[in-house]
Amino acid sequence: MRKNCYGSGSVWAAELASRIWTITATAQLIGINPLTYLIAYLDTCATAGGKPPSETVLETFLPW
Repeated sequence: MRKNCYGSGSVWAAELASRIWTITATAQLIGINPLTYLIAYLDTCATAGGKPPSETVLETFLPW
């Protein structure tokens, strides 16, 4: 039987999970709903044509 899901058994999946957890934990620590934060960021990426936002727009998503 062939596996159709790697989970965190692969390096790339573990790295992706750690990045997402870091982003959501940071948002939560500064008092922002993590889901709202991620939706806003992904919506901004969609508005930019599926690409990361420009540096000036990206600064609005940084906690510092």
